[in-house]
Amino acid sequence: MASNLEYYSIVLTSFNVILVFMVIWQISRLIKNRHNIFHYQFVFLSHCLVWCMIRSVFWFHNIFTPWSLGADVILQGFAIAINFSTFAVLCLFYAESVYKHLKRWRSFRTYVKVAFIISDTLSIGLILLPSLIIGIAFIYDAVNEKTVAHVQYTVIVFTGGFYLFLAIFVGYYGYFLSILIPPDTVSKISFLKNKKVVLGTTILLSICFLSRSIVDLLTPYGFNINIDDVWYILYDIYNI
Repeated sequence: MASNLEYYSIVLTSFNVILVFMVIWQISRLIKNRHNIFHYQFVFLSHCLVWCMIRSVFWFHNIFTPWSLGADVILQGFAIAINFSTFAVLCLFYAESVYKHLKRWRSFRTYVKVAFIISDTLSIGLILLPSLIIGIAFIYDAVNEKTVAHVQYTVIVFTGGFYLFLAIFVGYYGYFLSILIPPDTVSKISFLKNKKVVLGTTILLSICFLSRSIVDLLTPYGFNINIDDVWYILYDIYNI
C-alpha cells in the first residue's frame, strides 16, 4: 500500500514535469522567433526551467526512495534560491515598467538593479550556501541531525523573509503598474496591454508569496508541516 509521501510525490512530480514541458515549449517559441535571450521573459523562463527540473527530480526520486537528509537539504536549498531568483526577475520587470511609465527609469535604473543583485546575493549567502555546506557535512558525518535541524530552521526563517519581500515588492509595483496602464495602451508585451490581467496576477502572486512567508516565519514557533497534513501538498502546489 502506497504511503502519503508516495501519493504526494506522484502528484507533485506530474505537475512539475508538465511545467518543464510547458516552459521548454515557451523557450523554443522565443528562440524560433529570435527574441532577445537577455530579455526578462527568456531569463524568467530559463530560471523556471532549472527550478522545475530540480523539483521534478526531487519528487520523482521520492516515489521510490526518500532522499537522504543531506541530499534533501541540498536540493531544497538550490530549489528555494532559484525560486526566489526567478521571481526577483519579475520584481525587476515590474519596477522597470512602472518607472518607464513615469518616465523616471533612467533615474531609478541603477538603484533597482543594485537591489536585484543584492537580493540575489543574499539568497545565495543565506539560503543556498548554508544548505549546501550543512548537507555535505551531514553526508560525510561531520554533523548530526540536530545541527542540520537548527540550520534548516534558520534557512526557513530567511526564506520566509525573502518571500515577504517578494509579496510587498510585487504587490506595491504591480498595483501601481495596473493604475498607470492606460485603457488604450500600446505595448510589445501583451501582459502590459491589460490592466485587469496585471492586477489579477499581482494579487495572486502576492497571496502566494505572503502565505508562503507566514508558514515559514511561523516554523520556529512550532508550525511544522507534516506529511499527513493538507498543508504539506499545498506547500508545494503553491509553486505550481
